[in-house]
Amino acid sequence: MYGWRARIGHVAPSRGDTLVYEFYRMFPEGFMMLNTTGTVRQLVDDDFEKQLGRIEEAVQDLVDNNCDSIIFSGSPLFTLWRRSRAGKEIER
Repeated sequence: MYGWRARIGHVAPSRGDTLVYEFYRMFPEGFMMLNTTGTVRQLVDDDFEKQLGRIEEAVQDLVDNNCDSIIFSGSPLFTLWRRSRAGKEIER
């Protein structure tokens, strides 16, 4: 069974082709990555803003699929996310 050791969710602003390839080379058997990908193709605010609106849906999908942990990648996107929510409480 895939993911018998751990199911790791990954929220990425773009396809993350290299990350997924390297994940499976690095981790031992029994780990599974559930990858959610966005549509950021250029490092411009418009692409980032569109993707920011999809983060909660992506995370909920990973939660619904019983991920043991969830990681985020794409520092430009999450730097903008923090800046856009400065001073706002995020409850979860």
